[in-house]
Amino acid sequence: MDLITHSVLIVAALCFALGAINLRLWFGQRERLDLLAMVFVCFFGVVYSLFEAAWLKTESPVIFGQIARWSQIASWGSIVSLAVFLHLHLRAGRKWLLGSLIVLRTIGLAINFAMPVNIQFLEMTAVEQVTILGEQLSYPIGVPNPWHAIQALTLILLLAYSLDALISVWRRGEHRKALIFGGGVALLSLTSLAMAAAIIWFSVRLPPFASPAFLFVVVGMAFEFDYDLRRSAKLAGELTDRERELTETLERLNLSASAGHVGIWSRELGTDSLWVSQKMRELFEFDAEETVTVSSYMGKVHPDDRRTLEQIQNTAIASDEVYEAEYRVMLRNGEIRWIRSMGQARLQENGEKLFRGASVDITRRKLAEAEAHDLSHRLMDAQEKERARLARELHDDLSQSLALLSIQLQSLTGNSNSPETIRNQVDKLTDQIQKLSSDVHRISHELHPSKLTQLGLESALRGFCREATAAHGLKIGFNAVNVPKAPPNDIALCFYRIAQEAVQNTVKHSGASMLNVELAVERNVLSLLISDNGNGFDPNSVRGKESLGLISMQERIRGVGGKISIMSVIGSGTRIEANVELPAAITADPGPPSTASA
Repeated sequence: MDLITHSVLIVAALCFALGAINLRLWFGQRERLDLLAMVFVCFFGVVYSLFEAAWLKTESPVIFGQIARWSQIASWGSIVSLAVFLHLHLRAGRKWLLGSLIVLRTIGLAINFAMPVNIQFLEMTAVEQVTILGEQLSYPIGVPNPWHAIQALTLILLLAYSLDALISVWRRGEHRKALIFGGGVALLSLTSLAMAAAIIWFSVRLPPFASPAFLFVVVGMAFEFDYDLRRSAKLAGELTDRERELTETLERLNLSASAGHVGIWSRELGTDSLWVSQKMRELFEFDAEETVTVSSYMGKVHPDDRRTLEQIQNTAIASDEVYEAEYRVMLRNGEIRWIRSMGQARLQENGEKLFRGASVDITRRKLAEAEAHDLSHRLMDAQEKERARLARELHDDLSQSLALLSIQLQSLTGNSNSPETIRNQVDKLTDQIQKLSSDVHRISHELHPSKLTQLGLESALRGFCREATAAHGLKIGFNAVNVPKAPPNDIALCFYRIAQEAVQNTVKHSGASMLNVELAVERNVLSLLISDNGNGFDPNSVRGKESLGLISMQERIRGVGGKISIMSVIGSGTRIEANVELPAAITADPGPPSTASA
């Protein structure tokens, strides 16, 4: 009777069963990487056990060496996977030990395939037989490979790592886990190390079979499964008691749901009637005494969403899974209300299936999403228009001016007029170059105000007002009071862009003849006030592209934690005020107020 061989095959079968169980558990809990690591441990253990069963019956030294060589892949996989499992499951052990073990074992695997025979023997001279428990088993005879010390060292590292993890987990108070897993891996590594040393280095006439050492891990996992089953049964009893308590608090939950503007509903499957809370009646505009049915409920749903909602709910009922759906409800006044519902069908103690759920009004969120989408589209459109404007300025103005300048310079070289005439032409060319330089500076300044970082907010705004006055002929007054020398960059850029947008809007739309810009700090609050005497507008009626500048101002000030108010009356001008609190470390400029007027 081949008792030893059958025992090795039984170990392989146990490893396969344990691996299949862990694989099934991992499919249900993909975040449990420790279960996946144990799957690899078990399946590599199966392969190693099959190799082992093969060489126990092999009589040829060549075949024995080849089997032993290829078995090192399974040995490497099981050892590395086992160490990784220990690290993931116990969350303990020094990482440098783990890393050293993996690297060293991988190096050993590479050396194994670089050797003429394998990493265990430099030369295998014979395979002899020994009888154990009435079964003849093969064992190798040959010249030991010194490189086998690497594998022995990895087993020593695995032993050290498992003991280190065992001690750490034991100190955490998890004694059961420490003994089952840390102790099991320690015994596996110690047994494998003793077997390898006895056969290879001390020439003990014993067949090399280490697969029974996997039983330390297999038995430990079986014990853990049993513990989890008993614990689950206990928790199931406790959950039954808790469910009874939860039933008693249903009315209180209904009250809480109403306070949170959540409508609750339930339906016994097989019937058409629905129980709905008071808030649910408000959301769907059911009358207080109206009997609510599935048909009347679906009648409130928008026709375009009705079929989809029915399919989602039917799927949830059939699968007992939680469903979530967003759909529209038609109100009596013709308006649309967006509803988000969540529900699940559960089997009750009486055998009946109850479909319960909750619904909440998400109309505001949907409107906000639509506005955000529209704003995004308008921002991209504005960006493209700004790029087109810059392209036109570069092509129609700068490019043509440069071409004209080039022609004039060429004509100058062939001009034989008097020096005075040449000097006058050079002066004209110089004026044109200066104008080109001013245009380039203006375009660059519009793209990014370099003065803001070089000179500060006050100087940059003063310069901008002066440039805007020169460019548009609009009288702009600028006043700064107690402004800090170096406000935070994000706040400075925010205020600069708000002023830039406001001045541009005034020039384009207001028809104003005068505009005032005031910058001041009071009680550590930086304020920007911009007012004009233009035509004004109705802020509530501005839509589309005309409101993009106002939205840009609001988003910028919101980004730095400030506030903005836009006040305008048709025929009475516009007033924009932005405020933001400065950090406590920012100190005000002690110098006198500065005033600039154009």
